[in-house]
Amino acid sequence: MSTSSLRPHIATILVTVSRFMLYVVILTLLRDYEKRSGKAAKKWTNATLEQKQAYLTELFASPTFRQKILYREFSNTTDYLSCTVEAIAQGIAKKAPQNYKATIIIDSLGKREGQTIGARLRRFGVHVEKVRGIPHKSDEFIRLADAMAGFTRDYTEGAAYARTFYQEAAKAGVIEKL
Repeated sequence: MSTSSLRPHIATILVTVSRFMLYVVILTLLRDYEKRSGKAAKKWTNATLEQKQAYLTELFASPTFRQKILYREFSNTTDYLSCTVEAIAQGIAKKAPQNYKATIIIDSLGKREGQTIGARLRRFGVHVEKVRGIPHKSDEFIRLADAMAGFTRDYTEGAAYARTFYQEAAKAGVIEKL
């Protein structure tokens, strides 16, 4: 496979304040969006177009997610680990408050990869508390990151539904490209 035929790698960063009450509110909202849209715990690629549109409609209409969803697109690479580290570091540098400790949660990340990512992020100056992996189906935030990565990939690949939603989300300040 030539490098020019590689699909773009999309790294999605969700910046949230680590206050328990806000976390519970966001978690409840995400669960409700998943339930009402019919997307449930499906990966983005397994959701129907109707489910994707219903989920995005609710997500992008909510003021809770304004200025919280960042993504970065990388082309012609298979070094996904480095891309992920770079995107996380850039997102945290852009959005984190002065004094922070970052807990990084990544879909299905192994322990060794987590240690590598933590060390690399620290070299970027990120104040890492911990890096851990969790299974896709067990966490609404991971499913949100998966949905946003899938959505932005659909957008960059020219999917018609994604163009309209992306324009609305960008205009509302919900999603931002790094």
